[in-house]
Amino acid sequence: MTVGTLETVDPYIEVLHRPLSVVSEQYRNLRNRLERTASKGGQRVVAFTSAVKGEGKSVTVVNLALAFAQDVKKRVLLVDADLRRPRVHTMLALPQGPGLADLLQGRAGTGQVVRSFFQEGFDVVTVGEVSSHPGELLASDGLAQALILWKRQYDFVFLDTPPVSPIADVAFLADVVDGYVVVVRARKTSKEQLEELSEHLPREKILGAVLNRADATAGRYRYKKDGYGYGYY
Repeated sequence: MTVGTLETVDPYIEVLHRPLSVVSEQYRNLRNRLERTASKGGQRVVAFTSAVKGEGKSVTVVNLALAFAQDVKKRVLLVDADLRRPRVHTMLALPQGPGLADLLQGRAGTGQVVRSFFQEGFDVVTVGEVSSHPGELLASDGLAQALILWKRQYDFVFLDTPPVSPIADVAFLADVVDGYVVVVRARKTSKEQLEELSEHLPREKILGAVLNRADATAGRYRYKKDGYGYGYY
């Protein structure tokens, strides 16, 4: 069943509401850069995280996943793996479950948790009902097995994962994802927070960072509009 409508999607999902805007173009630039990186190293299961909450991680991964799906050659699955503070279902106006937590707790199968969104080539797994410790769920064999299956079915699997601080649930994913993209908010994320983040994640799996809410004059691939800006470096 196909779910979702443009009218109910969060207005910050720029690539759907304003596909010709400068911000949408930045997401396409990000898509192209990440695709080139992934093609060299085979990184197709990518987790998106941040140092702390409030850095625009979920908005970034939803927009970027949709930008990949808008490339007619790509099929993308977006998985909400932020079991403590899920946002994907709210931004896309989808039911919260059944979802990933239900799958990992044995209440649903992989076929029951994947939803086909109205954007062709873009499927979603929402968070579901969490009734167990989030860290234990993310470290379970069930997630590893599901990702193996989904990797066969999709060109890319993107996971919206928790921020590293204060509880490093995202570290449990190190063995099951191919790489991490870190979302950094300009003038908010401190050097100390980034250093702490790097201690929790395997550095060889960090593919790059997205600079969010950046000033347009700060450098290439950075743009500011209504408080949001995006870059990749």
